[in-house]
Amino acid sequence: MTGRLEGRTALVVGANGSIGRAIARALGAAGARLVLAARDTGRLDRLAAELEVIDVVSRVVGVDVADDDALAAAVKVAATEGMDIAVNNAGATHRPAPLGELSMADADRVLTVTLRGTLAAMRHELAARLPRRVVHHRRHPHRRRRQGRPGGVTRPFQIPGATTMNEKTPYAPPAAAQLQYVHLEKLYGYLPGLTESLPAIFGVSPQEYGAIRDRFDALARSAAQELLVDDGFAGHVSRLPFQRGARILAVGDSVTDDLQSWAEILRHVLAIARPDDDLTVVNAGLSAHTTAMILRRWPSLLNPAPDWIVCGLGGNDVTRIAGGKPQVTLTESIENLRELRGIAAERTTARWTWLTPVPVDEERAATNPGFQYGASSWRNTDITALADAIRGFDEPVVDLVDVFGIPAHPDLQGPDGVHPSLTGQQAIVTAVVTTLR
Repeated sequence: MTGRLEGRTALVVGANGSIGRAIARALGAAGARLVLAARDTGRLDRLAAELEVIDVVSRVVGVDVADDDALAAAVKVAATEGMDIAVNNAGATHRPAPLGELSMADADRVLTVTLRGTLAAMRHELAARLPRRVVHHRRHPHRRRRQGRPGGVTRPFQIPGATTMNEKTPYAPPAAAQLQYVHLEKLYGYLPGLTESLPAIFGVSPQEYGAIRDRFDALARSAAQELLVDDGFAGHVSRLPFQRGARILAVGDSVTDDLQSWAEILRHVLAIARPDDDLTVVNAGLSAHTTAMILRRWPSLLNPAPDWIVCGLGGNDVTRIAGGKPQVTLTESIENLRELRGIAAERTTARWTWLTPVPVDEERAATNPGFQYGASSWRNTDITALADAIRGFDEPVVDLVDVFGIPAHPDLQGPDGVHPSLTGQQAIVTAVVTTLR
């Protein structure tokens, strides 16, 4: 048989289901040699026999994707066959049932096979230096098997004649850079098994994952200690009007979500300077979130009710995509911020403080590979317009435009021109501590 994939070898993990068999047949029809992997080797043997009738060469490998050693062995077999295409199609389902009746054992099994199994397979395949493409094709866990449809395709699967793709996206920052700002547990912490899967999602071991987070936490603590050396700053901290046991909610975007952000530094400042007051700083920052996106999550963020709220939103509202308009108009940003304040007033007795958006270094941002990849840009004119409007609110305002300057002071802005450096985060903490009253 000849075809567009003549001379290629494809690994199909989860080849027993209807989707897996269809993928195997399509790959085979396009000329690829196949390595068929699944738990039930009897069914795989029958598929291999069917494929042989149409002159497709295949090899059968038994594997349970929940068994990492078995998965590694299966990928090794495929690698010895010259694997250059991999399809990760293994999935598990549960019987349709109301959420309250869904057993956690079923949920764990679905996540272990469908999520963790796919991630583990990807790691083994990439370690085998897969030279062309990896296709992730998963069955939605809530679909009946006979209704099987892909739950998500990470990269387009085109048969025949798929264009060759690299293993990584054009912009793939290292794990530490991603972990600094991306915290999936805040968004999807309700999913069983997510916390345990986070190291694999970021492509690191559990030990590496913990070490990266610990390094950022140590930097935040060190920054707090540096600030407290100043007697004036320490005096302000001692006079902060936080009652014993107070809960301080820090709301914002990636400037707040940062593992070494002003919120994390403030947490350490209070723990060091006022250890007996049992103060809690909750970092509710969510990277890439606009005021509208936070508004959707707002009621849940107010439970349990905070005693203080420090709100620093708007930096993503003014983000422009592909040179177009800001994501959220100025009028709507102000309406959203007022709505957040109103909902909090209805549900809590929390005292409120605003942070204006942080000015950017437009030149640095324009040359950053990540922002170029996402076609994202910022204008300080948009930031100052939003800051001007926030200054008109009734509550105390921490004016970060005044703190950072226009354009942002180079020592206060980080390399990407949008996220503050550790020195910049210290400057925010100083401004917050001296403004809260």
